[in-house]
Parts: sequence; structure tokens; C-alpha cells
Amino acid sequence: MAYILNIETTSTNCSVALAFENNIIASKHINEGFTHIENLHPYINHILTQSHISIFKLQAIAISSGPGSYTGLRIGYATAKGLSFALNIPIISICTLQAMTHQVFQLFKPAPLLCPMIDAKRMEIYTALYDEQNQMINPVKSIVINDNTIQQFSFNSNCCFFGDGVSKIKNQLSQYPSSIFIENIIPNANMLCELAFKKFQNKQFENTFLTSPNYLKPYFLK
Repeated sequence: MAYILNIETTSTNCSVALAFENNIIASKHINEGFTHIENLHPYINHILTQSHISIFKLQAIAISSGPGSYTGLRIGYATAKGLSFALNIPIISICTLQAMTHQVFQLFKPAPLLCPMIDAKRMEIYTALYDEQNQMINPVKSIVINDNTIQQFSFNSNCCFFGDGVSKIKNQLSQYPSSIFIENIIPNANMLCELAFKKFQNKQFENTFLTSPNYLKPYFLK
């Protein structure tokens, strides 16, 4: 039996969820800009209080590891590490794109290829590609949107593109007549719960001292 706290701060959505094994007990979210500093800790306290679960009953912290907002990732990881050290419990990291894909995968039977897209600001997106069994076939990467971007996508079967980065490239991808587009999928702590519990069962934990977000790109400018 395991109580796992799930934290998602990679986008403007500040989101937390408390799960018992892979079942969500309580969750709280706000998507009104970057309010993570103000809301993350109160939201964690709220869902624990609402559920009548002591923080000392937590057995792991699951964190959405990115890619995403640099500031959001740092806030999420600082919180996860602080709780991990204070409570002496492990951290579980979940790729943000994988968590999004896991949610969308459950909408299809049979599933098409799945291509999550996160808005990376300016003219970039973060993306990856997953097959019909929800296994990654193209790694997570950053793509610059330009006239040649479409050349990086070549599919022999149907594909579902989803996430807040879709709008940047939708016109180009429309040349695939069987494409499916879902733009309202945003990272959410609820998406982490099943994947986090699987990793908990397999003891796939991070080193609390060494773990860090997947910024994907340098988080500073020279």
C-alpha cells in the first residue's frame, strides 16, 4: 500500500494530486499563469487535509520532470526534494510528454501513433513520438518551427497530435489527411498517478541529491 504525492509544475498549470497506489484520492489545480510559488505548498496541504492523510504517511513523491517551463520545473523540484529529504521518502520522476501520452493513449482503441507537443515559446515546441503500444520511438527533442519543420515528420500510419504546441504547426501537419489534433491537453498531476505507481512497484527511484529536471535546452543565455 502506498500514498504517493504527485506534483506537476511544468506549465502554467499548478497541479497536485494525492493517490493511494494508482487511485486518485484528491487533487487541486489552477491554470492562471505562473502562480506556483504562491499555490504549490498550500495546495499540497489542502489535499492532505481534505483527505485526512498525514504528510508522514506519504511513501513517495512523483514529479513531472519536463521538458517545460524552467521556472516551473525548478519550483516543482525544489518542493519534491525538500519533502523527500524531510520525510526520507523517494522521488519518482515522470517525463511530462510520457504522462500526456499515457492519458491520450487511453482514448483510442486501437491507438494511432501519438505525438505530444508542448509550447516551448518563441517558435519552438518540445515533442516526441510514441507507437501504437505507447512505446517511445522518437526521443524527446526541441523543434524549431519553420518552413522545413514538416520534413522531420514522416508517418506511414495515422497520428494524433496533441498538447498546447499543436497550434504552432497544425497548418503544416494538415497535409496528413488522417491526422487527429487535440489542442486542449495540458500537463496535469492526475496524469502522473498510474505511471508513478508502476515505478514505485518496480522501485525505480531517483537519487534525491542528484536528480534534476529535463530542461532539454540550456536554462541560461550566454
